[in-house]
Amino acid sequence: MTVATPGYDQETGLYLDTAGVEFPLIPDRPTRDAAVAAVAALREVFLDFPFAEPHFVSAAFAAVLTLVARYAVLGSVPLFAVQSTTRGSGKGLLINAIATIGTGRVAPSWPQVREEDEERKRLLTLGMDGDACIHIDNVTQPLGSAPLDSALTSRVYKDRVLGAHKSEEVPMNAVFFASGNNITYKGDLARRVVPIKLAPKMERPEERTDFQHAPLLDWVRQERPRLVVAALTVLKAFFAAGCPSQNVTQLGSFEAWSDLIRQALIWAGEPDPCEGRRNIEAESDTGYEALATLLPCWQTCYETRAVTLNQAIQDIATRAVDTPSAVTPANEWNDLRDALSALDARYDGKRLDPRRIGRGLHAVEGRVIEDYQIVRDGTHNRAVKWRVQRVEL
Repeated sequence: MTVATPGYDQETGLYLDTAGVEFPLIPDRPTRDAAVAAVAALREVFLDFPFAEPHFVSAAFAAVLTLVARYAVLGSVPLFAVQSTTRGSGKGLLINAIATIGTGRVAPSWPQVREEDEERKRLLTLGMDGDACIHIDNVTQPLGSAPLDSALTSRVYKDRVLGAHKSEEVPMNAVFFASGNNITYKGDLARRVVPIKLAPKMERPEERTDFQHAPLLDWVRQERPRLVVAALTVLKAFFAAGCPSQNVTQLGSFEAWSDLIRQALIWAGEPDPCEGRRNIEAESDTGYEALATLLPCWQTCYETRAVTLNQAIQDIATRAVDTPSAVTPANEWNDLRDALSALDARYDGKRLDPRRIGRGLHAVEGRVIEDYQIVRDGTHNRAVKWRVQRVEL
């Protein structure tokens, strides 16, 4: 049901205070056509932003719906990372426009920090203050930390209070944003992010003057009542239709968000807002990139046969082309040598070290990329035998 009358609603236990602002009524049973029209209304906010692909516009819509309906998502929500190739492209303005729709004000921001102790302190403070959103501004180093990972996938955050011998447990309902140029991620954060990429096609985007809504935030504040109702209409229409499944793969740790926000937008005719996540790990995780290169090379040379690294290095030495040319081009064994060398930090171009490569393989053992993984399969003379296998779902 919709709570639209200011004051206490006995049936839901909610109290509505609009601070005197009048909001348009949400239709009782909005149709899919109403949802499509509501998305079109939201699109007005983002007309002046140079999104790299259409699905990044959908990701911006997802951020709006997430912030407006945060408490309708019975679980955690991902971080929305707005990035571009150059400064002055509107990253902060985009985040503040989204925040203004959802909260009526710009997003509070803090700088990126490198010390995990400092990260823990401010995350605990964020939970205690109850801010609806936070903007990690001007990310210049790979983004990610154990405390931030935890805050993004837990509805409750607990840590020690600064200067006291006690801990505090707080709800963590804030929607996280980050902005920076060509953001990369470290640790496990990449899987917790929905990226939004801007790609201005000019050298100095900050000098643009051809805006349809300027100043944008003043326009958003003025139009906020109908924009909030537009966001809620999309979700209410999706509920009225019975939340039909859109047959997309679940986003791990954010299943409830995926079922509601993501699927509602796809149902309303928008691209998958998670489409931009396809290459996010490859762009941020060198281990992922190395393994994604190694798996097909290993499979080409050995198919499903298990061999030791010593055997593989010996095979490379006898079968790879030493000096490739137009007459004798490089072959699959050259490719395997190059792939393995990415796991050998001290490779000098002459001899691969099985010990260093072995440590690299242990770190990525069992990780699935494109339905394949590398696993241990017995030993030979006390050396581990490795094999690439297809993962059966």
